[in-house]
Amino acid sequence: MSSITLVPITGDVRLARLLASAASCGWRGRTDLERIARRCEWPPRLRASVAKLPDRQLAALVRASHTIWRVFASPADRAGTLRGLIGQPRLCLDDAEPPRLACRAESAGRALTLTAALGLADILATHGDGSLDVCAQRYCTQPVLRIGRNSRSTACSPECANRARVARHRAKRQT
Repeated sequence: MSSITLVPITGDVRLARLLASAASCGWRGRTDLERIARRCEWPPRLRASVAKLPDRQLAALVRASHTIWRVFASPADRAGTLRGLIGQPRLCLDDAEPPRLACRAESAGRALTLTAALGLADILATHGDGSLDVCAQRYCTQPVLRIGRNSRSTACSPECANRARVARHRAKRQT
């Protein structure tokens, strides 16, 4: 019998970005987990947590990461996609703590998915639909969060923006 965990309604948008980044790099499962973790710069704790997941939970997390990437890539039905990932929140009433909303997670992989999806839902509700995107640079599909001081940036990283700037400069010199 599997234990059920209630995940508090507080998300981690960084986790969402890391999972979406893994999907954009072609994450397929356990065989390429180390390559993806290095390339996407996963923190050691996330790498270890994902490596410990049983095969079925890992496969579900890989599918969820591709769904999370679609939340970044296609604005058509972001809210509906996130609702599908999150499921039904519950109101938890404990004597020791004040009432709180939580979601049901049957496994560690599901808890990771919920945490990421809740983070994206919070960003979407707080900053609007334009806050989630995919890098606009050529040949790059990394997720971009447009919040904070660099909210107008269309690149996923300074390196990607610099590559695009150099390409524009070289194209200008050739004409």
